[in-house]
Amino acid sequence: MTDTLTCATAISAHITAGMPVERLVLGIPFYGRFCKELQGNHSYDKIKKLSDYTRQWDPFARAPYLSDNSGNVVCSYEDEESIRHKCEYIHEMGLLGAMYWEYDNDDMEGTLRKAVYNGIINAHSDTQ
Repeated sequence: MTDTLTCATAISAHITAGMPVERLVLGIPFYGRFCKELQGNHSYDKIKKLSDYTRQWDPFARAPYLSDNSGNVVCSYEDEESIRHKCEYIHEMGLLGAMYWEYDNDDMEGTLRKAVYNGIINAHSDTQ
């Protein structure tokens, strides 16, 4: 699933170019991407309600994706598990923090934004 452009390669390129690591934030989208069969990007809430697709896990990217009955990737997205891994990466690398966009693409319970908060703020406060 993962190609050569990853969070880690983007962060590495910025650091190599001279950007101080402590000034970098990692962006986390709150929508599904590459939803060709689903015609566009979709909110996390909508992705959770899709029943014709199977959740898969990309161990290299540490992120979920949906596949159709033939095993074809139809949508990649973030969930609580992938956000936890991204927040661990942020702490390991010494990045400034995380940001997310499309706030309204989270579900009504705020699952994704709570995962970011818990991964950045709560995890950080546990180490102090």
